Amino acid sequence: MKKLFFAFAAVALMGSATSCKKCGYCQYVTGDRSGATCQQTGLLGAVDNSYTQAEADCKATIGASWVVQK
Repeated sequence: MKKLFFAFAAVALMGSATSCKKCGYCQYVTGDRSGATCQQTGLLGAVDNSYTQAEADCKATIGASWVVQK
């Protein structure tokens, strides 16, 4: 029973630990820019596609360019 508890605790800890792999924002012709969006790693990265969607939306905007931050 104890081993099972620790196994679940380890999985939960690994699933909740996320870090920013890379971030980016959309730079518009007017000089304005969007807020930064980060690509997540770990379990949340597998289900979160906000970075990919933000990059695609930016590239679809005429005169805008996607800038990757490190």
